[in-house]
Amino acid sequence: MDGTVVDTEPYWMACEHELVDAFGGTWTDADARSIVGFDLIEAAGVLRDRGGVDLDPEEIVARLTAGVVARVRERVPWRPGARRLLAELQAAGVPCAMVTMSWEPLAGVVADALAPGSFRVVVTGDMVTRGKPHPEPYLRAAHALDVDPGGCLAIEDSPTGVRSARAAGCVVLAVPNLVPIPAGLPHHQRATLKGLTPVHLGELMATAPRDARPRPAAVASNRPGATVAPAGPRRPDDADGARAAVPRRHGGARRPGRPALALAALAALLLAVIVVATRGGGGDDGGGDGPGGGSDPSGLELHAWVPYWALDDAAATLTARAESIAELSPLWYEVTGVDAIDINPNTPTAAAEEFLGTAREHDIPLIASILDHTEAGEMAAILADGEQRGAHVDAIAAFAEEGDWAGIDLDYEQFAFADGRDTWAATRPNWVAFVDELAERLHDDDRTLTVSIPPVYDAGQTDESGYWVYDYAAITPLVDAIRIMAYDYSVAASEPGPVAPVDWVHRIIAGTTTASGDPSKLFLGVPLYGRNWVTGTTGECPESAPGVETVSNRVVDDLVARRGATPAYDATLGEWTFTYEAEFADGTTSCRQQREVYFVDDDGVQQRIQLAVDAGMGGVALFALGYDDQEVWNNVAAVNANLATATATPSTDAG
Repeated sequence: MDGTVVDTEPYWMACEHELVDAFGGTWTDADARSIVGFDLIEAAGVLRDRGGVDLDPEEIVARLTAGVVARVRERVPWRPGARRLLAELQAAGVPCAMVTMSWEPLAGVVADALAPGSFRVVVTGDMVTRGKPHPEPYLRAAHALDVDPGGCLAIEDSPTGVRSARAAGCVVLAVPNLVPIPAGLPHHQRATLKGLTPVHLGELMATAPRDARPRPAAVASNRPGATVAPAGPRRPDDADGARAAVPRRHGGARRPGRPALALAALAALLLAVIVVATRGGGGDDGGGDGPGGGSDPSGLELHAWVPYWALDDAAATLTARAESIAELSPLWYEVTGVDAIDINPNTPTAAAEEFLGTAREHDIPLIASILDHTEAGEMAAILADGEQRGAHVDAIAAFAEEGDWAGIDLDYEQFAFADGRDTWAATRPNWVAFVDELAERLHDDDRTLTVSIPPVYDAGQTDESGYWVYDYAAITPLVDAIRIMAYDYSVAASEPGPVAPVDWVHRIIAGTTTASGDPSKLFLGVPLYGRNWVTGTTGECPESAPGVETVSNRVVDDLVARRGATPAYDATLGEWTFTYEAEFADGTTSCRQQREVYFVDDDGVQQRIQLAVDAGMGGVALFALGYDDQEVWNNVAAVNANLATATATPSTDAG
């Protein structure tokens, strides 16, 4: 449930921080991530021992659950594609069970928002003697469905859940959320449930080798009074008795008789796939891709913008690197009024459509970027008027539906760079209201909302706080991702200088993680480019002579070679720089330019990605696809390899 059906991990983490703070202890985001997937009682023990929470484990669980329930009542954070997949499975007659380590009170809150019959069986953490990673939860679910565990497909988001399902003998599809899945755990993998269908799941079942799997003749022993939740109605006071074993700290139980698309953090969907081919014998091959998507087990979630001016190079990268990309955002749509969303007229439409088609063939979620192309102050006025704001939300929702986009990325920069700073206090709450209304609308349509915004440097609203108009703290719980524009420190109109100096990036990471309160929603923007400025001119340049230019990783080495330049590395900036001279003539006029270049090289890209990983951010967003070269991807692979090594544990898996 948690992390698969709903994204309540941020709620759990916030509640953990609040509880530990109340007892004067210390609790980091790394501590919180370390217990993702745990049985709740075990997680409570960690909070007591490491966080200094002087309470019995049962009381710790009760307090955490109450806090998460309260937050879920305000907003259910559905994971992309989950509700649609459940609806399609129900329509296809595929029996489903929810296997979660969350307790029943949490699941019931979300269950009220689901269609009846989504799950025939619910197994929660307070129903089992031994929680995940023990196989008992999955064995009990299969037994209740009256099926062999080997005929079930489990959808999981954490290593703990994957181990539980594998030990029970299930075929496993991992859809990582907050923590990566070690490469050594046998499983299929996919970046998102978006676009996943029952047919895809059937194909996984039909092609998965059958290995020796335990049969559920003797399901793991129940605690006294504990029963598997049936599909029929049950009164709230029918809840099982003693809560001796708690489900992991996420994943919620569903109230039987309610549709349970579950709610808390790492929930597992057990799918008894009934229309599949009989599988032959043989050992599990331990891998394989999820339908259509990549199977990188590292856990690094990589987004990328795709500008229309780089489409040719981006198309080549997409074909070669599709398995490494979690989301793509076409960057050629512009909002010019309340209900006007247009394509940039310079976009090569045929190439753009071909690119989008290729991305869809690879099952990469497309999150359309919409740039605010209104006049200064115009968008702020739209958002300040409730009726116009609603009309704008309607226009974006219609655009998303018409384009069949997996989500929307708002790139509304006019507040920061065109409107005066004196307008921010008035715009800030209107922006939050707009994001709230749009997020709810898109989530109801099973789409995601991302915002791409400039950075803040602290949680305040001073001149030193950065672009506080965007209110990181208020929008973080509402959106699916925040992409931070951690580049353009020096712009075309400025004096030559670094694009993303590393000390500035450190400051951005510290400020945005503090202001947002949830690093897992943050994606660090990483530049794959530099700039080439004119610093002096001798003679009269023809009109064709270039001004300030963007220099991408893809072409910078060629520029260095052609101009005989000698790049120098500045360790303080984490960037390279070089100078050169060039002549330009058209037969009538001629000039000699002195030029200076700053750029982030491939190692600098890896350095910034690693900073995001170390800070517990959700991932990175590359600007831009088409600016990359081979070394960029080699370094992405190096980060992935480090992640896999860091999260690997000795194998104790059954089967």
